[in-house]
Amino acid sequence: MTMRSPRRRACPGTRPPRQRPSPWLVVIFASLATAGGAQAPALDLRAAGDDPLELERLVRRLDEGALLAQLEEGLPATQRLAAIRAAPWTRHPEELLTPLCVLAGGDDALLAPAAASAAHRIAAALDADVLLAREASLDVLPAAERACARVAADETVRADLGHLVALTVAQLVDLRAE
Repeated sequence: MTMRSPRRRACPGTRPPRQRPSPWLVVIFASLATAGGAQAPALDLRAAGDDPLELERLVRRLDEGALLAQLEEGLPATQRLAAIRAAPWTRHPEELLTPLCVLAGGDDALLAPAAASAAHRIAAALDADVLLAREASLDVLPAAERACARVAADETVRADLGHLVALTVAQLVDLRAE
């Protein structure tokens, strides 16, 4: 007598027996569904590395507030560095200028140059017509200009970073003049 596999139909027109999913799969998928529904998952910006297209794709899922939260003092330096590198790719990068200028004036050898570079990149990309078309709040620009000017005038800041932040101030002044 030959044994038939449970997947093979015993007789034409009959269905194979129904197989239930493993209880472990049910538990895993249920925990993923409840964890994803309760809170928005934090994106790992470090996975993008230095690839600007990948950074932009990941940043589109975050708002400026979430990215700003990743710049906070108590977080690991790699996470903060990823957030700094992602800052120019946000929808409203002008809102991140002030915290970036503050970080550029810091003494962290890893974060300060990245923050100065990101602030400069954001200020260089800002255009008055684009800001008006986006209906962006221009109230953040004077605060960013003051924060950058304090860093540029600080003699304890590395000379190259002070110069880069001074260029950022000049770009913000030119933007205000338009």
